[in-house]
Amino acid sequence: MVRKNEWKWSERPVVFMIKLIDKISLISALFLTQIDHRLQEIFGSDKPFGGVSVVVFGDFLQLPPVTSSRVPEHVFRCVPGEYRAVRATVTPKSPSRLWDLFNMLELEENIRAKDREEAPVLAAIRLGECTESIRGFLHHRCRMDGGAPEDVFREIRLLENEDPDKFFMVLAKTCATVKAMNKWVFDNSTRRIVLEPVAESSLTTSGFSLRGERCPLRLVVGKKVMVTLPLEGLANGVMARLIRYSREYLVLERLDNRKTVYLDRKLFTDGQRYWHQFPVVMAEAITVHKSQGMTFDGAAVVTEGMNRWSAFPGDITDR
Repeated sequence: MVRKNEWKWSERPVVFMIKLIDKISLISALFLTQIDHRLQEIFGSDKPFGGVSVVVFGDFLQLPPVTSSRVPEHVFRCVPGEYRAVRATVTPKSPSRLWDLFNMLELEENIRAKDREEAPVLAAIRLGECTESIRGFLHHRCRMDGGAPEDVFREIRLLENEDPDKFFMVLAKTCATVKAMNKWVFDNSTRRIVLEPVAESSLTTSGFSLRGERCPLRLVVGKKVMVTLPLEGLANGVMARLIRYSREYLVLERLDNRKTVYLDRKLFTDGQRYWHQFPVVMAEAITVHKSQGMTFDGAAVVTEGMNRWSAFPGDITDR
């Protein structure tokens, strides 16, 4: 034990390099291998992850990685065979399965789900359980008549009318379903607007530009939008409501803190043309992937195309 008056701070600061990765279930084995390679290049070290400590967070019973393969390439598996020869050359001191380097610490308390009735149901659903009592609870609390867009948004309107200060969302699995749901809202709204991209003759192409697709922006005043790019004071994925608009800027009300935001057009390019457009999309419906990390007071889930993917093997639970 060191007495208080004997303690001395080191004159040389101690620097710890730690890489934090959230939503680890969305990371594929190949992506983790690419992170390993890049960190070795950055720090000039052939140690795994360039000698940097890596801390990951996430829930493997949530969404799997988004890959072109039909079989999820989970982070705890080996890198796909076609990349192994290259990997053995560029990162020879890294193990074939990087996940073996990690030690797992499980957090068992659910901070978000506090309702005595809902919490155990959500915990059971997370594990793929569906007893008669759970089925009865879901039919009583969550069942909705009809699955067409008009049925889904009718339920959302009822929820919003009952609790105007709460946040409700429509979730779907695929981008195609999300686009169809948002198009239905646009087509059936009287306050819809179309904002064309602006290409000015005085536009400079030497500054910073964003990659994008040159197309009209279809929004509805009073409806939800999502910021699509990281901006100063706004993260990619921030949800807001469109309050009013002009040719130069949009007035948004953030749904997380109710603050008013003025958003101007940004410079975009497709590699050949340059134009100005607002970095938002209509977001009355979003994908379940995009909803990760968000908190809603209620949601209508379009289950088309959804299925429970197979349970994880024991090789992720033994560490």
